[in-house]
Amino acid sequence: MRKFFITFFILSLVITATELRSDGIFDRTNIRLYPGAYLALGGHYNDVYQLRKIVNLGVNAGIALRFGLTSNTYLEFSASESWFSVKEEYRPFSYKESNPALIMPMYFVNWVLFYKSNYVAEPYLTFGAGISPWKFTRNGLFSRPWKAPANSEQNFSDKSFGLNVGLGIEVFLFQKISVFTEAKYYYFFMRNVSKFGTDDFNQQDFLGINLGVIFYFKKL
Repeated sequence: MRKFFITFFILSLVITATELRSDGIFDRTNIRLYPGAYLALGGHYNDVYQLRKIVNLGVNAGIALRFGLTSNTYLEFSASESWFSVKEEYRPFSYKESNPALIMPMYFVNWVLFYKSNYVAEPYLTFGAGISPWKFTRNGLFSRPWKAPANSEQNFSDKSFGLNVGLGIEVFLFQKISVFTEAKYYYFFMRNVSKFGTDDFNQQDFLGINLGVIFYFKKL
């Protein structure tokens, strides 16, 4: 899966470089800033509970660069951080008095396909692949990870390949400034029996809702 992502990333860079070759780099670039809310869906945390039972609704903040290949097609490189606090009743005994959380940085490359262009409101489809170096932390964003569920020699953290697909709509307020909302489905391959010592913690999926603003250097 990681080889697939590396190949996808390199191919995307080559296509972007080819398309930008004849233009100034800012002529086809826009920047997206967005907060969001993320919900754990169907993956299992252990043999009893799904992850959505263990963690609260997550909060997310992200930034993305989009490069226009045509007026209807963009290539997006994004980085975001998601925080899912662990519900008090499900916190490990050692961390009952702290603020443990599932922390998920996400780095994705996405294709963005607009149904229409040069309209006030423009719906789009997006899909892509990426990596998340996630961890269950003992006390907030910057603390150390927990130990793995059934392997005390390993941390409860990993780098997992992921896929996403989503729908959104962009609404122009001015010629070079727009706002957007989008819904994305994420699927991460987080099961790692050899590291965690159990297959009860398996693949995880999430629903993300983002709201944000886009700044264009030059509208295609």
